[in-house]
Amino acid sequence: MIVTMSSLHNFLSGLDLRKIKHMLALAEHGSFCKAAEAMNITQPALSRSIQSLEDALGVRLFDRASRNIQLTPVGYLGIEAARQILASAAEFHRMVGHADLDEIGELKIGLGNVTSALFGPPLLRGFAERHPQLRLILQVDAPEKLYDMLLTERIDVVVGNTEAMPSFVEFDIDTVGSFQRGFFARAGHPLCEKEVLTTDDLAAYAVGATYPLPESVVKTIKNTYGFGSVDAFFRLRSNHYGALVDLMLNSDAVVFGSNIAYLRQFRAGEVVQLNVTPLFPADMPLTIASVAGRTISPTAPLIGSIIRESIAA
Repeated sequence: MIVTMSSLHNFLSGLDLRKIKHMLALAEHGSFCKAAEAMNITQPALSRSIQSLEDALGVRLFDRASRNIQLTPVGYLGIEAARQILASAAEFHRMVGHADLDEIGELKIGLGNVTSALFGPPLLRGFAERHPQLRLILQVDAPEKLYDMLLTERIDVVVGNTEAMPSFVEFDIDTVGSFQRGFFARAGHPLCEKEVLTTDDLAAYAVGATYPLPESVVKTIKNTYGFGSVDAFFRLRSNHYGALVDLMLNSDAVVFGSNIAYLRQFRAGEVVQLNVTPLFPADMPLTIASVAGRTISPTAPLIGSIIRESIAA
């Protein structure tokens, strides 16, 4: 492969600017540790970024054999192209500085059934008020499908929990909070009169849950309560969040879930958490996740602000 300044410049111009910045940082510091610290990322993340850049180019940019990381001859050639590209990007931002860059482009947010019901309306209102020119897309689906869409760049962010998150990819995660799971019922339910309950007490009533439950939650339920099968206990299953809320408020059915799902009803005194022993041990973290190193809309931090405001309201 013949590598020229022109071919490197043309190729680098189609790559993530962050990777190009990583390349320049490593060339400047001569150390993955120091370069990662300067870029405020982890050393493994920097290493993967550089490897990804080299794989895309099909050449080695750095010689890792010596104690200090050194540029290869091709790497020296690429440094100048990288500097030109970053300079061009800076010039672009300077030229359009009079425009609000936050209003340009689109942001695609993945939501589960519960998070879409809770936070979909305030997200739409919040972005419409603060960034009316931004193209906002809310995608509602099962957690596993949402993370698949995130990895394949069909969405930019997933609002949910980490249970369906693949372990082989590094994510940027903003944890909004952690919420207790357990069994809930309407205020005044006959079981509210008992101070201590077991799942045998619950079995006298219809018990519902979201569908499907994450595998990690199913495993914890089995281990905690000794169930051979969750299907035999949770006779009512639905992926429609509103239907489960309606079921709980208008019948003696008991619903397993997280207190964030019923936060409004809980605060209004319409729903109570039953004192079932043993207490379900695994809380549900509510997170906002994006793929580490991937450039998304600068308006993305507004997602966390809106959700936190909604929870606190």
